[in-house]
Amino acid sequence: EDDIQTAQSIYDSFILCLTNGDEVTINSGGLSGKYSCYDLFYNPPSDTLFDAGGQTSVSCDGETYDVNIFLYADGVAGIPSGSGNWSPGTVTEFQTFADHMDDIMGQKPKQAGEYGDFQPISIKYKKGFDGDKTTRWFLVRRVDNARAEIWIGNETNGGTLVARVYPNYDSRYK
Repeated sequence: EDDIQTAQSIYDSFILCLTNGDEVTINSGGLSGKYSCYDLFYNPPSDTLFDAGGQTSVSCDGETYDVNIFLYADGVAGIPSGSGNWSPGTVTEFQTFADHMDDIMGQKPKQAGEYGDFQPISIKYKKGFDGDKTTRWFLVRRVDNARAEIWIGNETNGGTLVARVYPNYDSRYK
Protein backbone atom coordinates (compact mmCIF):
# COMPACT_ATOMS: atom_id res chain seq x y z
CA GLU A 1 0.00 0.00 0.00
CA ASP A 2 1.48 3.38 -0.92
CA ASP A 3 1.20 6.57 1.13
CA ILE A 4 -1.73 7.92 -0.92
CA GLN A 5 -3.76 4.77 -0.22
CA THR A 6 -2.78 4.90 3.44
CA ALA A 7 -3.79 8.57 3.62
CA GLN A 8 -7.15 7.75 2.06
CA SER A 9 -7.65 5.00 4.67
CA ILE A 10 -6.83 7.51 7.41
CA TYR A 11 -9.29 10.01 5.91
CA ASP A 12 -12.03 7.36 5.58
CA SER A 13 -11.45 6.28 9.19
CA PHE A 14 -11.77 9.89 10.31
CA ILE A 15 -15.09 10.23 8.49
CA LEU A 16 -16.32 7.14 10.37
CA CYS A 17 -15.27 8.83 13.63
CA LEU A 18 -17.29 11.90 12.72
CA THR A 19 -20.43 9.97 11.86
CA ASN A 20 -20.54 7.37 14.64
CA GLY A 21 -22.61 9.60 16.94
CA ASP A 22 -20.09 9.77 19.79
CA GLU A 23 -19.84 12.86 21.92
CA VAL A 24 -16.84 14.59 23.44
CA THR A 25 -17.01 16.26 26.85
CA ILE A 26 -15.19 19.61 27.03
CA ASN A 27 -14.57 21.53 30.22
CA SER A 28 -12.01 24.12 29.20
CA GLY A 29 -11.61 27.29 27.19
CA GLY A 30 -14.91 28.65 28.47
CA LEU A 31 -16.78 25.59 27.16
CA SER A 32 -18.58 23.03 29.26
CA GLY A 33 -20.71 20.17 28.02
CA LYS A 34 -20.99 17.38 25.49
CA TYR A 35 -20.58 17.99 21.79
CA SER A 36 -20.89 15.61 18.84
CA CYS A 37 -17.62 14.75 17.14
CA TYR A 38 -19.04 16.06 13.87
CA ASP A 39 -20.00 19.45 15.33
CA LEU A 40 -16.67 19.87 17.11
CA PHE A 41 -14.81 19.49 13.84
CA TYR A 42 -17.10 21.31 11.39
CA ASN A 43 -19.06 23.68 13.64
CA PRO A 44 -16.94 24.28 16.74
CA PRO A 45 -18.93 25.90 19.56
CA SER A 46 -16.17 28.49 20.02
CA ASP A 47 -13.97 30.30 17.53
CA THR A 48 -11.08 29.80 19.92
CA LEU A 49 -11.40 26.01 20.21
CA PHE A 50 -8.65 25.42 17.65
CA ASP A 51 -6.50 28.41 18.67
CA ALA A 52 -4.48 26.62 21.34
CA GLY A 53 -1.22 26.92 19.44
CA GLY A 54 -1.83 24.27 16.80
CA GLN A 55 -2.32 26.62 13.85
CA THR A 56 0.36 26.65 11.20
CA SER A 57 0.72 27.97 7.66
CA VAL A 58 1.27 25.43 4.87
CA SER A 59 1.97 25.58 1.14
CA CYS A 60 1.01 23.07 -1.49
CA ASP A 61 1.22 23.55 -5.26
CA GLY A 62 1.34 27.34 -5.05
CA GLU A 63 -1.49 27.67 -2.53
CA THR A 64 -0.73 28.88 1.02
CA TYR A 65 -3.28 28.54 3.81
CA ASP A 66 -3.57 27.93 7.56
CA VAL A 67 -4.41 24.61 9.18
CA ASN A 68 -4.90 23.30 12.70
CA ILE A 69 -3.16 20.05 13.66
CA PHE A 70 -6.07 17.92 14.81
CA LEU A 71 -4.47 14.48 15.30
CA TYR A 72 -1.10 12.92 14.56
CA ALA A 73 0.44 9.44 14.53
CA ASP A 74 4.01 8.30 14.03
CA GLY A 75 4.86 6.64 10.74
CA VAL A 76 8.39 5.47 11.51
CA ALA A 77 9.63 3.46 14.48
CA GLY A 78 12.37 4.87 16.67
CA ILE A 79 11.49 8.57 16.75
CA PRO A 80 11.24 10.15 20.21
CA SER A 81 7.57 9.33 20.88
CA GLY A 82 8.01 5.95 19.17
CA SER A 83 4.31 5.07 18.93
CA GLY A 84 1.84 4.61 16.11
CA ASN A 85 -1.26 5.48 18.09
CA TRP A 86 -3.24 8.61 17.28
CA SER A 87 -2.79 11.57 19.59
CA PRO A 88 -4.60 14.91 19.74
CA GLY A 89 -2.85 18.00 18.44
CA THR A 90 -3.15 20.86 20.92
CA VAL A 91 -6.74 20.29 22.09
CA THR A 92 -6.45 17.45 24.60
CA GLU A 93 -10.22 16.92 24.67
CA PHE A 94 -9.92 15.44 21.18
CA GLN A 95 -8.41 12.29 22.70
CA THR A 96 -11.83 10.69 22.06
CA PHE A 97 -11.21 11.10 18.32
CA ALA A 98 -7.72 9.66 18.72
CA ASP A 99 -9.04 6.60 20.57
CA HIS A 100 -11.67 5.98 17.88
CA MET A 101 -9.05 6.31 15.14
CA ASP A 102 -6.92 3.70 16.92
CA ASP A 103 -9.91 1.34 17.10
CA ILE A 104 -11.05 1.83 13.51
CA MET A 105 -7.56 1.49 12.06
CA GLY A 106 -6.68 -1.47 14.26
CA GLN A 107 -4.00 0.44 16.17
CA LYS A 108 -4.18 -1.60 19.35
CA PRO A 109 -1.64 -1.64 22.18
CA LYS A 110 -0.08 -4.97 23.14
CA GLN A 111 -1.74 -4.62 26.54
CA ALA A 112 -4.28 -2.12 27.78
CA GLY A 113 -2.57 1.12 28.74
CA GLU A 114 0.72 0.41 26.94
CA TYR A 115 0.36 3.14 24.37
CA GLY A 116 4.04 3.13 23.50
CA ASP A 117 3.69 -0.31 21.95
CA PHE A 118 1.60 0.56 18.90
CA GLN A 119 3.03 -0.22 15.51
CA PRO A 120 3.69 2.91 13.43
CA ILE A 121 1.45 3.53 10.40
CA SER A 122 4.15 3.10 7.81
CA ILE A 123 5.26 6.02 5.63
CA LYS A 124 6.88 4.83 2.42
CA TYR A 125 8.21 8.21 1.26
CA LYS A 126 10.72 9.03 3.99
CA LYS A 127 13.16 11.40 2.29
CA GLY A 128 10.76 14.34 2.37
CA PHE A 129 11.03 17.55 0.41
CA ASP A 130 13.67 20.26 0.64
CA GLY A 131 15.62 18.11 3.11
CA ASP A 132 12.72 17.59 5.55
CA LYS A 133 12.31 13.97 6.61
CA THR A 134 8.84 12.45 6.88
CA THR A 135 8.18 10.44 10.03
CA ARG A 136 4.64 11.35 11.10
CA TRP A 137 1.06 11.45 9.77
CA PHE A 138 -1.07 14.52 10.47
CA LEU A 139 -4.83 14.93 10.21
CA VAL A 140 -5.40 18.68 9.88
CA ARG A 141 -8.37 21.03 9.64
CA ARG A 142 -8.17 23.89 7.16
CA VAL A 143 -8.96 27.20 8.83
CA ASP A 144 -10.57 28.75 5.72
CA ASN A 145 -13.09 26.00 4.93
CA ALA A 146 -12.95 23.41 7.79
CA ARG A 147 -11.97 20.59 5.39
CA ALA A 148 -9.94 17.67 6.66
CA GLU A 149 -6.61 16.91 4.99
CA ILE A 150 -3.93 14.29 5.56
CA TRP A 151 -0.30 15.44 5.56
CA ILE A 152 3.04 13.80 6.20
CA GLY A 153 5.73 15.57 8.15
CA ASN A 154 7.97 15.09 11.14
CA GLU A 155 8.11 15.53 14.88
CA THR A 156 10.23 18.71 14.86
CA ASN A 157 8.82 21.43 17.13
CA GLY A 158 5.81 19.26 17.96
CA GLY A 159 4.97 18.79 14.30
CA THR A 160 6.26 20.11 11.00
CA LEU A 161 4.00 19.53 7.98
CA VAL A 162 5.95 18.65 4.84
CA ALA A 163 3.48 17.53 2.11
CA ARG A 164 -0.25 17.05 1.63
CA VAL A 165 -1.03 13.46 0.69
CA TYR A 166 -4.86 13.41 0.66
CA PRO A 167 -6.97 14.74 -0.93
CA ASN A 168 -5.12 16.03 -3.97
CA TYR A 169 -1.56 15.06 -3.11
CA ASP A 170 1.28 17.55 -3.49
CA SER A 171 2.62 17.49 -7.07
CA ARG A 172 6.16 17.07 -5.68
CA TYR A 173 5.04 13.83 -4.05
CA LYS A 174 5.10 11.50 -7.07
